[in-house]
Amino acid sequence: MKRTEIEAAALLVGHRVGDQSERKIANGLSRAAALCGGDEVKALAALKLGRADAWRAFSAEVSINETYFFRHPEHFDLLNRLAADAYTRGRSWRTAWSIGCASGEEAWSLALTLERYCDDVKVAGTDLSAQAIEQGRTGRYRPRSFRDIGPENIPGIRQSDGVWEVEARLKAKVFFRESNLARDRVMPPPGMPPQLDVVFCRNVMVYLTADVIEKVLAGACAAVAEGGLLVLGSLEAPAAAPEGFVRVDDRIPSAFLRSPRKAAEAPRRAQGKPKGPTATDPRTLSEARALADGGELSAALHKAASTPPDADTLLLSASIQSERGDLTRAASLLRQALALRPDHIPALLSLVLVLVKVGDGQGVETHSRALAKLTHGRGDNEEVGFGGVKVAYVRRVLAGLS
Repeated sequence: MKRTEIEAAALLVGHRVGDQSERKIANGLSRAAALCGGDEVKALAALKLGRADAWRAFSAEVSINETYFFRHPEHFDLLNRLAADAYTRGRSWRTAWSIGCASGEEAWSLALTLERYCDDVKVAGTDLSAQAIEQGRTGRYRPRSFRDIGPENIPGIRQSDGVWEVEARLKAKVFFRESNLARDRVMPPPGMPPQLDVVFCRNVMVYLTADVIEKVLAGACAAVAEGGLLVLGSLEAPAAAPEGFVRVDDRIPSAFLRSPRKAAEAPRRAQGKPKGPTATDPRTLSEARALADGGELSAALHKAASTPPDADTLLLSASIQSERGDLTRAASLLRQALALRPDHIPALLSLVLVLVKVGDGQGVETHSRALAKLTHGRGDNEEVGFGGVKVAYVRRVLAGLS
């Protein structure tokens, strides 16, 4: 297998090509190739187009999937103390996100900890591997998943047909979704609020490239509500607390609390918003985004439609239609956005990705050239879209399509 093919496959998931990761990427590409007549080049093309069976085979091999219930118990002891403190102050922690949840044990552990103080708990688990996500949804585990505490000592876990299974009441509080951190927006999945009480992102970034690490860390930080908890892996935590966060406990240097915003910050953020007769009221667009982030897609579309359309509003509507699976409508909305703003890089990038999904190779080539022209000469760290999308990310997507 050629090194260039391994590097191209690694780019699809944002992995560095090192000794261990190179073997995993090569094995994953080989598994995908077995579904494509043994041809790695065809397998790469299938992966770029998002072919489900190829992605399932590839991601199952690439993902680390080293996890078990209450792994690193010091993190869950800390979570328990902070959740108890929030409860005594009348603000129960209800929401949590396990980024890189593997087969789900971490997500269930978060729910088991938080439900001690609040019945109305909602936890999301996201991971690259479709196979791992499927196991998380079943909630069925063998003894290997219980290394720090016996399953018989965990309320809500019962024996069933020779394995241990999460009870139905707990399953109603946790859901799982596939997510590729290199290509998807790093934000809570649909059905969750845009900011959460707890975010765990542990041992996820070890094999990622520097720019993807930056993207993941920014997304994880943005997802934490005021006063909420962010827990990273011990090898991934920055030397200093991320901006807007404070370290919780010097004995656990990878755990941070989000500080309350200063009153002066709101006016500063309001500066620089779009102006002019065709600009959408930023409050309306923000409300529409919040509805979409919370999974209320129909309400978000209605809110977006309540204001004169501009490129940003049309991009949001297109994203919602794409989430619903209506790629034809999404492409139409994106073309409308580009008719208003031909230099709108996020809309152009989104159109390229939609056209990849529908198999419009000529359209992909045409709009990719336009994207390359718009980003030519710009610095990699320049932000070009909502949510902190940078030029470097656009270039990585284009490189993955070539």
